[in-house]
Amino acid sequence: MKRCLSVLVCAFLLLLTGCALTNGSHVNIDTGMEQLAEGDYEGALTSFSLALAEGENKRLIYRGRGIAYLQTGAYDDAIAAFDLALKETNGIVTRADYDLNFYLAESYLKSERYSLAESVYSTILSLKKEDADAYYLRGVARLKGGNLQGANEDFQAAVDLKPQDYDRLFLICEAYEEAGYPAEGQTLLNGVYENVKDTLSDYERGRFAYYAGDLTEAMKALEAARSGSGPEVIEAVLLLGRVAEEQGDFDYAEGIYRAYLKNNRENARVYNRLGLCELKSGRLDAAISDFESGISLDDKTMRQDLAWNIIVAYEMKGEFGTAFDLTKQYLTRYPTDEKALREYTFLSTR
Repeated sequence: MKRCLSVLVCAFLLLLTGCALTNGSHVNIDTGMEQLAEGDYEGALTSFSLALAEGENKRLIYRGRGIAYLQTGAYDDAIAAFDLALKETNGIVTRADYDLNFYLAESYLKSERYSLAESVYSTILSLKKEDADAYYLRGVARLKGGNLQGANEDFQAAVDLKPQDYDRLFLICEAYEEAGYPAEGQTLLNGVYENVKDTLSDYERGRFAYYAGDLTEAMKALEAARSGSGPEVIEAVLLLGRVAEEQGDFDYAEGIYRAYLKNNRENARVYNRLGLCELKSGRLDAAISDFESGISLDDKTMRQDLAWNIIVAYEMKGEFGTAFDLTKQYLTRYPTDEKALREYTFLSTR
């Protein structure tokens, strides 16, 4: 859920503001933003420091710093940077202000300061009363903060504003499940399903069945979807494999992934899922090979997961020296990853 939430927020904001915020000549800022996109957060922070020293746009500098800190888990620093960026204003509310407030609220949300996150989302909604993203995210903050009724209202508002945004609907179901209120998610899911069930594709029917807990129907629909064509095929493959994995049938899941890769070898997500299945089945060398194949595709959204999974595989093999060296490399790129820091401490004693 947390990973999905972060991806949704970042994707939305980059789409909304990427071009509008970077017009003009800002050499060091542009370099920093490129480094952010590459996942080089330390390099980006260095570039933003150079930009500040050379008198480039302060609002963009503080925004860039905030994103770097947010992505590395330095939430207090992120909050301070976004606050500074918001102060660099001429008093007229622009799209940049919405962007910065979304990032500020995400920093509060990820640092578990739910009331502060809720307050920022409320500020956004006071100015943009039909922003489905803000309703959804405020609902998450309210749910995590213990305000179930408020969360129900916000999630319903988000769905009412964009009833065919099934990705958001399923994220809401996951949020309810994680918080211990699965029935609330089912009620919302069923309400939408009754209105759209006759218009759904096989893949969409499979997703609805999966989140409704009907795994037999989900697998039937997803099998049909993966035999089709178009962009939904890959999503059907991944979800069908997920269903099989959750049922403990790793051989079946591996067969699904291998069948897809036979004709479509350019998907890092599938290599990652295949490798994870092989880890669970004890085929460690095969897992490492598939993780490495995924990394070679240079999918920036999957690079961190794949790099971490290779470390896990080498540790499972008992090759602690290799795992230690890889962890050191990993931490140069992701220096605040707590699990990697713990792993580094552990491996340094082996």
